Amino acid sequence: MKNYAPATLSLDCIYEHLVDKTRVETKATEVGFVWTEGDALLAFASSEEFLRDAASRSNVAAVLVDSKVQLPADMAPGSAEVFVVHNARLNFVRVHNSLREKMNFPPTTIASTARVHPTAVIDEVGVVIGEHTVIEPFAYIQKGSVVGDFCVIRAGVNIGSDALDIKEDEGGNPFMTDHLGGVLIGDHVEVGHHSVVDRSIFRQTATQVGSHTKIGCHSNISHGVRLGTRNKIAAGVKICGSTVVGDDNWIGPGAIISNLLNVGSRNYVALGANVLSDLEDEWKVVGIRVFKERKLF
Repeated sequence: MKNYAPATLSLDCIYEHLVDKTRVETKATEVGFVWTEGDALLAFASSEEFLRDAASRSNVAAVLVDSKVQLPADMAPGSAEVFVVHNARLNFVRVHNSLREKMNFPPTTIASTARVHPTAVIDEVGVVIGEHTVIEPFAYIQKGSVVGDFCVIRAGVNIGSDALDIKEDEGGNPFMTDHLGGVLIGDHVEVGHHSVVDRSIFRQTATQVGSHTKIGCHSNISHGVRLGTRNKIAAGVKICGSTVVGDDNWIGPGAIISNLLNVGSRNYVALGANVLSDLEDEWKVVGIRVFKERKLF
C-alpha cells in the first residue's frame, strides 16, 4: 500500500548534527539498511568497513558516516554520497522518524462480505479488509495493514503495532525508532487470540504472513518478519525482527526464533525451542540443538 509520494530526502531535520552544513540534500529516496528492500537508500556506517560496504552497493545512494570514522582516500568513483554526522546511527533514526509526517493514507476499505465485530477497532484510514474475513471482538487493526480474503482475526489481536527498537540519544536516554511500514496478511490466514503482528520499520517494507498460515494465541510476529505459506505456529511463539521463514513449517508452543535469520521450509521446531541460527529445509530443533534425522525422535 503506497502511502507517500517518493522524493529525494533532505537532512534538514539533523542539520545541527552535520559536520558539513553546506550539504543537506541527498540523492536518496528511501531510508533503510543495506539489505532492506528498496532502491536509492540512505544508509549509515559507523566504521570504515561498513562505509566501504554500503558505498559499493547499487541500491545505496547516500550514507551517513559517523564523524569518528576516517574517510578512505580511495573511495570508488560514482559510489554513494557521503555525509559526515555526529552519531550516525542515532541521526539515521532521526531522518527515518521525520518521514512519518510525509505519509498520507487512503480511506479504509472493508469488503461487504467481511464480518467485523462492533467492538473491534479498525483505523479509519490505511486498512484493507478482504472478502469473507472475520474480525472478532476487541481486535485492533492499525493503518498500513492489509488483511486478505477468508481470514480469521481472533479476539484481542493487534495488527500493525510498533515493535521495540531502541537507540540512545546524546544524553544516554532511550530513543525510540518509529515504525512506518505495513503488514500484509495473505488469504485464509488465522491469527489467534491476543497475538500481535507488528508493522515493519521502513515505510517501503511490510511484515508479511503468507496465505494459509495459522498462528496460535499469544504469539508475536515482530517487525519485518516474512512468513511463507501454510506455516503452523502454535501458542506463545515469538519470531523476532526481520527473520524470513519459508513454507510448511511447524513451530511449537513457546518457541523463539531469533532476529535476522533465514529459516527454510518443512522444519519442525519443538515446543520451547530456541532457533539461534539459520535453518535450511527439513530440520528439527529441540531446545537449542538442531537435528537432520527426525526419526531419532
